[in-house]
Amino acid sequence: MSLMDSLGRSRANTKDVPVQRVGPLVVAILAITMVAFIAYISISEILYDNDTWFLLNTGRDIVAHGVPHEEQFGMFTGVRYIAQQWLYAYLLWCVYDMFGVLGPVILMYLLWVGILLISLQLIKGGQRSIGRDFGDAAKLNTAYLLAAFTVLVGPVFKLNPRIFDILTILLSALIWQRFAEKRRPVVLLAYVPMAVLFINLHGALWPLPFAVPFLGMVLQRDLSKKERLVVFGVLCLMLAVTFLNPYGLDMHLYIFRSMGVISNMGIVEMRAPGAFDRGGLAGISLIVFLTLYIYSSVKEGRRREINRMWLLLLVGAIVLTLRQERNYSLLLPCVIVFMGSVDLSTRRLLNLGVAKNCMNCATIIVICFGASALLAVRQSTSHFAYDDFDRVSSIIESGYAEAAADTGADKWAQARSRTTILCYNSSPYLEFMYGYRCFIDPRFEIWSEKLNGKYDYLSQVNDIGVNKNVKPILDQYKFTYVLTDSDVDPQLYEDAGYSQIYQSEHDPTMRLFVRNDYDGIPNWVRS
Repeated sequence: MSLMDSLGRSRANTKDVPVQRVGPLVVAILAITMVAFIAYISISEILYDNDTWFLLNTGRDIVAHGVPHEEQFGMFTGVRYIAQQWLYAYLLWCVYDMFGVLGPVILMYLLWVGILLISLQLIKGGQRSIGRDFGDAAKLNTAYLLAAFTVLVGPVFKLNPRIFDILTILLSALIWQRFAEKRRPVVLLAYVPMAVLFINLHGALWPLPFAVPFLGMVLQRDLSKKERLVVFGVLCLMLAVTFLNPYGLDMHLYIFRSMGVISNMGIVEMRAPGAFDRGGLAGISLIVFLTLYIYSSVKEGRRREINRMWLLLLVGAIVLTLRQERNYSLLLPCVIVFMGSVDLSTRRLLNLGVAKNCMNCATIIVICFGASALLAVRQSTSHFAYDDFDRVSSIIESGYAEAAADTGADKWAQARSRTTILCYNSSPYLEFMYGYRCFIDPRFEIWSEKLNGKYDYLSQVNDIGVNKNVKPILDQYKFTYVLTDSDVDPQLYEDAGYSQIYQSEHDPTMRLFVRNDYDGIPNWVRS
């Protein structure tokens, strides 16, 4: 008896439904899921957030000058900079350069198709491992599971390496599953290229590919001593090849150096989630589910069906998510891995007749498209208004043009290169599109002396974010312009010797201030 059947009081008809009824429904559910995925990321434009632009900027610079070792774009040029996502930035820029804004959408779509196919193989193998047939019921329930997976992952889908985190967890679990079935050590060698690729794609989480083989070496019940030694040897080989990165040991140390920095940052997704936040709800729901699952398995004498390895992996992901909201993206693939070892042969959603199966399909359509539409509307309310940036740039550039006509282009070309702008979310786009130098941007690697090796202005970054010590900071750096993208008190900036010269109609929090003694203020702005 499956978990769902044991928890429910009513018993569905045990007669099997012909596969010709289930097959088209499964295909329809997965097709609708992929369409909803594409609609969501296209309509909401969630891909192009502040992280996107600094990754594109980094990728473009890598193509032109090679992998960077010093900061090039912001105000503090020349400090140490580890582009821990350098390979992903390079890949992202290549598809953007070849296909324009559509390129990243195509890339995400292809990667997500691969993730769903790997998930399907993983679940099929998991059903074999517990002695269950992957029949009609399991196929339909797997389709529902993958549809829910796609919808739930939507809010975290951005153009950053998180999709490779998801892919790495699932592929790592599939490799171990194949090894556990066939007992062929050569299968484990697939971890080696995975390790070297991942540290260059997302160096901040380079230990991630080690998690599954290490847990397997420790927890897999039926491994011989010789097999455990083989796994240990593969882990050592994986560690050795991770040094094939442009930064050597510094890339490995990055995760440890950044820990203290992250804990002092005010970024919402790096805080512990609340009970009603996305990560909190998911974590609490999974704790309840696991409790019921373990209780029912023990009560029915099926304790040995519980996969300790995947259970520990999921529990670890829940703990990480409850400690930090951004780990929600690591939690979802761990759920898929664990669910593969849970009996999915319940017939409660299957044996409802053709009419109700069609209703199930319609429900999936409503859920997928409805959730996508709601998320798209929510995301679009906080999305960039690029017309505002063009307007800001035209104000700044007109000042250079007027000054060049009076005093000489060389002088004002140099002045333009020294123009500094204080902002946060807008910085990467301004750096990428217009080449302005900004005080801060989402690359927190350049905020702390622990990471950049020279300056420590993390506390000033946090102070600006909460409108604290504004005048001392502005007096110290004498920024040419201040562009706000959050609620601020204009009086704080006026008291520091700045004047507001622009406010967006689309987003009232976007204000442009200029230093009063700056000679490059356009005449039409002064008047």
